[in-house]
Amino acid sequence: MPSGSAQSFGGVWTREKLQILAAYLDAYTTALKNTRFSLWYVDAFAGSGAIQALDNDEERAFLIGSTEIALGITDRPFDQLLFIEKDLENAQALRGRVETLGETGRTRIEQGDANLSLPAFCGSMGPLDRAVVFLDPFATEVDWRTVKSVARTQKCDVWILFPASAIRRLLPRQGQTVHDAVLTRVFGDESWRELQRPAAQQSFDFFSDGPDIETEAGIEAIGRSYMAKLEDAFAGVASNPRILRNSRNSPLYLFMFAAGNSAGAPIAVRIANHLLTAF
Repeated sequence: MPSGSAQSFGGVWTREKLQILAAYLDAYTTALKNTRFSLWYVDAFAGSGAIQALDNDEERAFLIGSTEIALGITDRPFDQLLFIEKDLENAQALRGRVETLGETGRTRIEQGDANLSLPAFCGSMGPLDRAVVFLDPFATEVDWRTVKSVARTQKCDVWILFPASAIRRLLPRQGQTVHDAVLTRVFGDESWRELQRPAAQQSFDFFSDGPDIETEAGIEAIGRSYMAKLEDAFAGVASNPRILRNSRNSPLYLFMFAAGNSAGAPIAVRIANHLLTAF
């Protein structure tokens, strides 16, 4: 893909995330290859189809994005793929890439808000439909009600790039209420208030040099809080979300996994837990 159509963001953590996703998609489709299920891949923040990520603080490396990874599964290809992208220019670039690959027959591209398009897809799933959903926002774009709509299907496995450091920065000290609405939208309720920082607590720079013990503790506490919500909604949740870090070793995201189907959840979670530590 030409460099002009590639999105420039991320770093080593982007490569980690995509390696884990690719390995899971391969394992998932292979496990279900001899079933009657119609297999879907849903990318709710699909982007333009290619990524130009900063590698080792110096060079930019072109990476195959999540959409092309899913299109490239060959042992048991996905029957249908839904790519959702809000930005018009990115959606057009992605459409062009799909056409170039000759994959228009099984691929649908929706230019719109994932918080609207994804629940609509979930509501349309048939009895034999199964899906892997990838929620890969830049920051706090994913509403809890959207995640809950995925869980209610009991037919979807979901990988979530959870913006733990962004949440940490938004958490108010006691008495502040600037970001209440955003936090409540992401968590679905006011459970985030248990994570509020004391008024006298010093603020920490997530982009400082080297790790910070209190920053690590804050990230872990935020992750546990969100995982508890996932555990209430899904049949199974991976117990060891991957902390994705920037080049200065500061935590940015938690990469989380949840399985919606009670019959398949144990093996799905076992595979996800392995992959979250293997890369």
